[in-house]
Amino acid sequence: MSEHIEARGVVKSFSVRGSRSLVKAVNGVDIVIPRGRTLGLVGESGSGKSTVGRCLLRLLEPTAGAIRHGGEDILAMRPEALRRHRARAAMVFQDPYESLNPRMRIRSLVEEPLMLHTDLGASGRRRRAGELMRMVRLEEFHLDRYPHELSGGQLQRIGIARALATEPEFLVLDEPTSSLDLSVRAGVLRLLKRLQREHQITFLFISHDLTTVAAMSDEVAVMYLGTVIERGPAAEVLGNPQHPYSQALLSAALSVDPGERRTRHVLEGETPSPVDIPSGCPLAPRCPLQRDDCRGALPPLHEISPGHGAACVRVPEGTNQLPATAPLPIVTAS
Repeated sequence: MSEHIEARGVVKSFSVRGSRSLVKAVNGVDIVIPRGRTLGLVGESGSGKSTVGRCLLRLLEPTAGAIRHGGEDILAMRPEALRRHRARAAMVFQDPYESLNPRMRIRSLVEEPLMLHTDLGASGRRRRAGELMRMVRLEEFHLDRYPHELSGGQLQRIGIARALATEPEFLVLDEPTSSLDLSVRAGVLRLLKRLQREHQITFLFISHDLTTVAAMSDEVAVMYLGTVIERGPAAEVLGNPQHPYSQALLSAALSVDPGERRTRHVLEGETPSPVDIPSGCPLAPRCPLQRDDCRGALPPLHEISPGHGAACVRVPEGTNQLPATAPLPIVTAS
């Protein structure tokens, strides 16, 4: 299967106002997504997930690294070529209330990408806007409404319609359902899966919700402090995590079965500052399994099975499993 999205050694640093220090938001990330597949990107807040997504679209300029879409080097693109490329890649943002201009009617919001990136006239844009409404299971009369007249679920569908207006090949989905009620979330996820299947769109799916990531993703990458510390098939990473951080992260996920007995892995201490990332494994200062060689060079992704790797020096010898430290409480209905 061809590699549609390929990023190698991506770094993104931000300067700190009034200081010479740099915040290392992304620190040498590799991303590979085959055409028509979904990579789920997980990790706690501040791990660099959204920054990676924006770098892949060149909404943020990477400090270093290489990014290719369908074999094309997007970092080498001049402004005119990058403008044309914008029609091939888009983003669905977390909060539709923030990402859609409240002063514009839905029609104007949906047709704006068509005005910027296509040669369609007014009638063609109007026809395409109607097609997009039907595609996301909304009615054409919604085009004449303002954002405040629609529900959160309807607005997120508008955000998806707007992102799909120019028939992109690649979508970054940044927490696309986190602001939605549970009753609405499933419908939006089904919509995204159907659109991907019908149009062979490649997804980068960024989320804190591990259940959603499991349902949407073919592969999963786990980030910690700007670094991918584990990557592999979704079922393997989520069902059998190998990096100590992945084990701790997944042990904190709530089960759909309130009576299920589970074990919680607790990491002590605070996450280091991205201004002063420790050498070697970034988890070493908090990891109960850390040893001297953890603090040398950043460990590579050691292979556990085909396509599944974890950046832990203990993986080759099989001593990388965290001890059980705290049982999760059993929650019963009152």
